[in-house]
Amino acid sequence: PLSFSYCAFMTEWHRQLPADVLAPGALPFYDAVTAFRVAAVDRQLRNSLSQLLGIAISLRRRKLQPGTTLALTQSLGVLQLLKRLELDVGFSSIGEEGAQKLVHAVGSLKCLNSLELLLGGVGLGTTSCRKLSQELCALRGLRRLKLD
Repeated sequence: PLSFSYCAFMTEWHRQLPADVLAPGALPFYDAVTAFRVAAVDRQLRNSLSQLLGIAISLRRRKLQPGTTLALTQSLGVLQLLKRLELDVGFSSIGEEGAQKLVHAVGSLKCLNSLELLLGGVGLGTTSCRKLSQELCALRGLRRLKLD
């Protein structure tokens, strides 16, 4: 469901490992060898993603479960070296609470110098807009900003 502009590594590892192995809650149902393979791929993927410099995520007009929004915010928070982020969740079902979590995750990315954040139609209230402006002010290295 997520579209990333960084696909070279993703293409390599998912050819080697079936997608159902990586499904949430699937790990307890596999033998030790498969569990080890999943853990190795997860470590390798996490190490590669932590060095990612730019990413584009488009979830426009998607119906997202609260768990998906939480996973996205946690994943973004790990990408501390990220310099360019394009995040489009416009008109999705994340709601105000999900938007606040996303804004907080984006605000933690101190290396960002280019940000395109499309939140139109998600139901941001006054409090969320204030939080958004505070988080964006904390991004001292930001050179380019596109906000909707």
